[in-house]
Amino acid sequence: MNTKLKNYIQMAGRTAEQVTKNLGNWTGFLNTASHLYRYPFPDQLMIHAQRPKATACAEFDVWSRRMNRHIRRGSRGIGLVNVSGSGYPKIRYVFDIRDTELRRNSADLFQWQYKEEYYDAVTKALEEQFGVSEYRGFAEQLGLTAVKLVNRCWVRHHDDIICDCVGSRLEGLEESEISVKFRMASAASIMYILYSRCGFDPGKGLKADNFKDIPDFDTQKMVKILGDAVSQFSGQVLRAIAVAIYQYEYQKKAARDASHASQPQPDGNAGDARPSKQPVGKVYDKYKPIIREIILLDKPYQNACKKSDRQNAALECTEAVKRAALTIKDAEFVKPFYDVIAFRKRLRNELLDETYPVLSAVQTTEPAAEEARDSENSIQDTKQDKPDAEEPSSAKTEPVQETSKQQEVSVPEPHNCKPKEERLGASGPKARFRMNMNAIRTLKRVEAEDRAATPDERQMLSRYAGWGGIPDAFEVNRADWKKEYQELFDALTQEEYASARQSTLNAHYTGPVIIRAMYKVISNTGFTSGRILELACSIGRFFGLLPEGMSGSKLYGVEKDCISGRIAKLLYPDAQIHVTGYEKTDFPKDYFDLAIGNVPFGQYQVNDPEYNKLGFSIHNYFLAKVLDQVRPGGILAFITTRYTMDSNSAYVREYLAERADLLGAIRLPNNAFKANVGTDVVSDILFLQKRSAPYAGEPEWVQTGKNAHVR
Repeated sequence: MNTKLKNYIQMAGRTAEQVTKNLGNWTGFLNTASHLYRYPFPDQLMIHAQRPKATACAEFDVWSRRMNRHIRRGSRGIGLVNVSGSGYPKIRYVFDIRDTELRRNSADLFQWQYKEEYYDAVTKALEEQFGVSEYRGFAEQLGLTAVKLVNRCWVRHHDDIICDCVGSRLEGLEESEISVKFRMASAASIMYILYSRCGFDPGKGLKADNFKDIPDFDTQKMVKILGDAVSQFSGQVLRAIAVAIYQYEYQKKAARDASHASQPQPDGNAGDARPSKQPVGKVYDKYKPIIREIILLDKPYQNACKKSDRQNAALECTEAVKRAALTIKDAEFVKPFYDVIAFRKRLRNELLDETYPVLSAVQTTEPAAEEARDSENSIQDTKQDKPDAEEPSSAKTEPVQETSKQQEVSVPEPHNCKPKEERLGASGPKARFRMNMNAIRTLKRVEAEDRAATPDERQMLSRYAGWGGIPDAFEVNRADWKKEYQELFDALTQEEYASARQSTLNAHYTGPVIIRAMYKVISNTGFTSGRILELACSIGRFFGLLPEGMSGSKLYGVEKDCISGRIAKLLYPDAQIHVTGYEKTDFPKDYFDLAIGNVPFGQYQVNDPEYNKLGFSIHNYFLAKVLDQVRPGGILAFITTRYTMDSNSAYVREYLAERADLLGAIRLPNNAFKANVGTDVVSDILFLQKRSAPYAGEPEWVQTGKNAHVR
């Protein structure tokens, strides 16, 4: 390890050791953190140690190339210690805005300041996101929001927090005492940051007694637990405020521009007035900060960054940018975003570069780029003299842990569920209805409380069997189902009810015997781990029965039914599950190593512009699309209707045979799904392996014929 890196690591250790020693040290850090809420706690701590009055920090390339600002000669970089993708600590440097100077055509940097005119927009945004009203004023709303977030954190993670108390002053205290100290210290600290950033005097709303427990967090683990909680939750609130202010200012400007455009021109012809058309570059610079703040609050993208690598997070970033774009109605943005591919791609790529390090559990960069930045303070630019990086002192202290664990988030997330129930599909219709309703009520309760499901709740959710074979529950005139009909109708929203009713057509429960048999065949092909996509995943039954030997895989799912999909998200938080129709997804080509599931059956087509020309029924459409998304050599294992293989027309089989080899096929007994759907359904399990090049011939399985041994 080089001396410079070692010195920075020692600096991190010294700062963490001192920051909770007394009230002055802690509030000094909180003042710095209030301006740097986009950074995680370890980075906030290092910036505070080197530049406590910093207000806006970014890397050299961001200031120079994106913001078009000049970094003053002689400016010293602020060293941050991050863990690279290879697992080794690295230095990266950032510079405060005070180190920069304007150039010609420099991009505007919007550093928001709260003003009374923002009151309605900001308080409404906070109420919508956090469920805390402003009936007692904005400052009170901030305080109550902080308390709510901390209480939720304690409920989710108290066991882990208590375990990490070892060696601190908190060790040996009763759980209730630790609870009070953690909640008080965290809530007061979050309030301090929120008050300070929004222009309120923290001293008026908070007293020294509110921080009396801070010195009890006196080990590196406890400092990080407290710091992570304070940084994460204050950042959530401040980003919500920033988005509200951005949107307010741009709506205000749009209204002002519209009013100006309607004013009579010098020649007196008001009708000839036209707002000037801004260049695409200026439109991009104007709206990029708005999109950035919105996707920083996007929960699916947050989860993808925390639980996946950069490549997987990039998929969700694309979706997050699309969702954010839908909130902007200004034509000057909408037209280039949807019409100019380069505009859209640049926006996604740059936002991914800027937000992934902020939202991921570790601040990472590409290893090659990081190596280059680490050399000679990381700053290289042929057009500008290289600023100096600040050299920390090399005082002898114990260094912090020098492994990738240093940057890990201390507050753990729940992991994927292993369901216990084995014979859900064998239950009668009324019994399945009751299990479904219990699961729906559990789902609604967990979502209303905005928390993870407990182990018992997850087992309850895992018993959700879907509505295949229970159409009577949706029939208002069935006397023997009248009570159940009303119960279901009252429990669901209009959208949820319509989605559930539609699912009765093809929500076929797949039993564990079939799933395990499919995995056994896949295992025999040599597959051990990789990217696994489950189509029409319902609540993720294939995820729940994933063999231990494949547990290193990254899981992806698609489910159209909103109730099933939301349950799947709670059961398998480590998976990336898209609750939407498969036709609305755009996974990359040649991406997945294994695609598996029980596709919907039906003699109807799905509207997907890229595949409409094939004219395939829904089950064959699923096979055709996923075949493009599996890499060459990847495996497809799907339950589909018998008509994929038995259809008189060989068109679908020819399409599949050209692109994949048939590894095997199993015809299931016609009563395999009878317990669930209430009727005989003949279906097949197909195992295909994608070819690396099209096959010019025609294998025997493409054509149908009569088996001489079958009458």
